[in-house]
Amino acid sequence: MELPEDIRRKIEESHDPETIRDVVRRLHERYGDAVHVTRLEPSTAGDFLLDPTGEALARLGVRESGVYVVRPDGYIGYRCAGTSLRGAERWLTRWLVDRRRARTG
Repeated sequence: MELPEDIRRKIEESHDPETIRDVVRRLHERYGDAVHVTRLEPSTAGDFLLDPTGEALARLGVRESGVYVVRPDGYIGYRCAGTSLRGAERWLTRWLVDRRRARTG
């Protein structure tokens, strides 16, 4: 999972010992393809969802940054201001089965 340069820079500048990269890796280990992490950016280039006019971010009420979990049916299941994924991770543990602990057969 390669992160865009600007996100890597923010991670390096963060004082949080657990980086976004760590959380994304852990989510992938737990839930595999059931969880997809992406970024909505007011930009015209990058490896994420683009919102060059800022209209989508404005409609979501995002001023600087926010975290959203969008359910498969398109509804927002979780949201918060900031960039921490911890709350989203807690929300996901209530609704998804950790594939490492799932019994088979």
